[in-house]
Order: sequence, then structure tokens, then C-alpha cells
Amino acid sequence: MKRISVLMATLFLCASAFGQVPGVGLSAGLGGGLATGQGDFSDFSGYNLGLKAKLSLPAVPLRPVVVAGYNEFSRSGIALKNRILTFGAGAEYSPISFGVVSPYLALDAAMNLLTTNARDAHGATRFGGGIGLGAELNPPAFPVSFDLEAKYRFNNLVGKMETERGRNHLQVGVNVGVKLF
Repeated sequence: MKRISVLMATLFLCASAFGQVPGVGLSAGLGGGLATGQGDFSDFSGYNLGLKAKLSLPAVPLRPVVVAGYNEFSRSGIALKNRILTFGAGAEYSPISFGVVSPYLALDAAMNLLTTNARDAHGATRFGGGIGLGAELNPPAFPVSFDLEAKYRFNNLVGKMETERGRNHLQVGVNVGVKLF
């Protein structure tokens, strides 16, 4: 957890240093949406809330991003809840823009804290990542942007116990961002 805090602080400090360079920008936003379990986890559905920060560089179609998210899942008719807290870093590749709309492909690596409210279950730290696509809408003369994204998350790709079910999910959401500089 401490390493992630240091990583995020370093990214923001580096971004601040580049803030004086023309064309460099940092945006951050909050969002949320729906999530549905996949594979072994397909009988669960829920919602997600998240934070995303993006660093834009002049004439470079690749934007570094950091993400933090909370997902809560339940199964219909059962009081069992699964929670996934995600901290990650990755990139968005946006080689083309259509005026105010910029589509992108996204890829990230993440550390996931998995918990459940079952009596005999304990929280676990697992590593994985996400792959997805999205589109960012930047209306002219408007102080906020809208980022619609669909991402498939591999939540326990690394570190999964032999008897542990996969907890992959598909999430779709909207992020409302503001340009910090």
C-alpha cells in the first residue's frame, strides 16, 4: 500500500514539474458505473466507483494513467458480497481524434485487494490488470471532460490459490474529469 502511495505521489510530482511545458496537461476525475462478473464469477454483478488521473504530452498519442477503483458485487438472492479495491497504472493509446471526441485503447497493471463478507474468508492481495476501450469527450469552452470506458479486469491473475475461483469482471462506466493544468 505504501509503494502505491509513493508511486502516485511521484507521478503527480513529475506531472507538476512538466506543468510549465506547453502542451503538457494533467487531468483527474471521478466516476462510476456497472460491473458484471465473468467466467467463474459470472453469477455476481454490481457497481464500481473510481478515480483516474491522466498525463497528456504534446504530439504523443500515449497517455500515462493511474487508477484507483472500488467494486462491490453481490449474487441475486444471497447476502454474500465481494469487494475489490484496485490500485493501478497504465496507458491509454489515442492515435486519432475526431474534434471533441478522442477514442482510445487502454491497458493497465493493478494490485487488487479482494474481500468477501463470508465468515471463513479473509482478504487477499492479488495482481492483475485491465484491457479496454473508451472515448473521451472534451466539449469546447467547457471546464470538464467526460470519459466513457469499458474494461475487462483480470483481478486475480497472479497470486491466485490453487482452489481459488477467478474473479474477473467487465466494467462499464463514465468518468467526469477536470483539467488541473
